[in-house]
Amino acid sequence: MNNLFSGKLQLMIFICALITGCFTVSDQYIFNGDSKADKEDYSGAIIDYTMSIEEDRTKCEAYIKRAVCYGKLHNYKESFKNFNWALRLEKKNAQIYYYMALVKEELGDYKGALNDSKTGLFYKKKKIFYAQIGKLLVIMDSCQEAKPYLDIAFKRHAINSCFTKEELLFLKSKCQ
Repeated sequence: MNNLFSGKLQLMIFICALITGCFTVSDQYIFNGDSKADKEDYSGAIIDYTMSIEEDRTKCEAYIKRAVCYGKLHNYKESFKNFNWALRLEKKNAQIYYYMALVKEELGDYKGALNDSKTGLFYKKKKIFYAQIGKLLVIMDSCQEAKPYLDIAFKRHAINSCFTKEELLFLKSKCQ
């Protein structure tokens, strides 16, 4: 989840927006929240994301990031509330489904996580979805169904902060 709050990227966006004059008060609160989330001050980040939403209720990014922070604090009820608000704004935003799947997986709702991952994959063919779906299917003892997803994930190098090469190889080995 670190890439969601990437400090350098946020700083570049901030500078570009400042130069072009399209940086809003809502954006400033998101920027502040991202800085706090990077330092794992999730409660502080939630306050800033809330301020961003109060400035602009259509700011989907603020709802998503606030949902992720609530999830980090194990406040899943609030996390899902925010994901649902984000979905009302951007129904086809694959990022929302990805993070909802992570929260559901953490809660042991593998079927719900699988459904969210497949919906995210439908909206955006990202390699991380193939790895996530494969992992969930292995957990659910559906190796036959998992194998093609893991093969695609491995071929597309779906290796990031969530999946290491070793983890993908381990998941693939469970389906041999």
